[in-house]
Amino acid sequence: MGVLLLLLAASLLNNDQPTAHAVSTSPPSAAAEIAADEQALLSFRALITNDPHGVLASWIAGNGSTAGGNMTTAGACSWRGVGCHSSRHPGRVTSLELSSNLSGTVSPFLSNLTFLSTLNLSHNSFSGNIPEELGFLPRLLYLDLQHNSLQGMIPGSLARASKLRILQLEYNSLVGKIPANLSNLQDLEVLDVGSNQLSGAQQVAIKVIDLQQHGAENSFLAECRVLRSIRHRNLVKVITACSSINHQGNDFKALVYEFMPNGDLDKWLHQGLATQDNVPKTKRRLTMSQRVNIALEVAQALDYLHNHGQVPIVHCDLKPSNVLLDNEMVAHVADFGLARFIRKTASNSIEEISTSIGIKGTIGYIPPEYGMDGNVSIQGDVYSYGVLLLELFTGKRPTDGSFQGGQTLQSYVASCYPDNIKAIVDPALLPLDNGFVGKGDNCCDDIDAEKLQEFMVPIFRIGLQCSQESSRARMHIRSAIRELEAVQDAMLND
Repeated sequence: MGVLLLLLAASLLNNDQPTAHAVSTSPPSAAAEIAADEQALLSFRALITNDPHGVLASWIAGNGSTAGGNMTTAGACSWRGVGCHSSRHPGRVTSLELSSNLSGTVSPFLSNLTFLSTLNLSHNSFSGNIPEELGFLPRLLYLDLQHNSLQGMIPGSLARASKLRILQLEYNSLVGKIPANLSNLQDLEVLDVGSNQLSGAQQVAIKVIDLQQHGAENSFLAECRVLRSIRHRNLVKVITACSSINHQGNDFKALVYEFMPNGDLDKWLHQGLATQDNVPKTKRRLTMSQRVNIALEVAQALDYLHNHGQVPIVHCDLKPSNVLLDNEMVAHVADFGLARFIRKTASNSIEEISTSIGIKGTIGYIPPEYGMDGNVSIQGDVYSYGVLLLELFTGKRPTDGSFQGGQTLQSYVASCYPDNIKAIVDPALLPLDNGFVGKGDNCCDDIDAEKLQEFMVPIFRIGLQCSQESSRARMHIRSAIRELEAVQDAMLND
């Protein structure tokens, strides 16, 4: 088994903020370095065997013309996916970001890009080994090779990239053990090697707390307090918490979780439907039954938090990225950094026991009353759940760019509910030419259009009722569970 160290939403780089693509002349030595960068990129392109979207079409030698014998700084900086973001060293390549289903092998000549700080080749089809030479990039901060078909072992030379902060290698075919010397990377914040064929240790997820962020320590303490008091199959399991001093003498805090190999729900809804010739891939498509199961499991987790502990716990940040999926696609609610304990007072009103940081939630999922009186409630979680439920079955975020003129996800659904469900349901759930809902990798729903309409009407009703603006008008989470169980039973008996 491999080891996964992940989940720090770190604020990444951009050393020198851009004056990108500015055209100016450079002294001869700088011109030679710029030319060397261009040659390194052309060597990378030479090993690309398939570029289905033509993203490398602009990569033509000589695009960086000369002026008075010196190469200008335009050059490779104008190529797609290439960034030159250093004002002190104009024309030097600082980032290479290509996630476009490219095939081929990763060129070792990328190590000649000595100003490179970001290398993102994720979500391609690269095969072969990870070049050892990538460890010789002296300014590399961010290396993302996830979701490829890379083989062989993780090169120990990566430990030489001493400034590396983020290393993401998940979803490849890597083997062997994680090099022990990677522990020497003193600035490393995220190491993600999940979903490979690695050996040697249990897979876990480590959330490192950025204590420089305002309120981060309070968030860590709140999360520890909540996780100590809960245990449910649909809540993420914490293995241990770490509090220590790092190599620089600063406080270090982290939480170690059970690893969830299928990642978070947000990625399945919004990052797994890459298209080719306008036909969605089925690799990461959620089936109708999977979505109903996830909706029910998240509701059961909320019911446990709200109604089955010593005191009610309000999550305060329920959204798809905080719903993790295990190997069996079972949902686990995670991230309790904003959670609140609440209790009933003598007058039977609700008050908070704990406090944490800043705004309570994420834009689009925050109930409107939080912006007015600031008091959290279990009804606030129900609102967030309603939004999540609508997102789960429409495939649209509450902040979707297509919403105009004050339109919301709720009004978008309500405009077609209940008679025109087909217009709002996630296209991945619509019947194919054979009249049945599209198949996933591991199961087939075989739901025709008429049945899809029948099942979706109560689901959208639950989502709309849970996300009412008035907290008093919202459905109780137990009622949502009963209605979803009825949908689940109807699907099983169909």
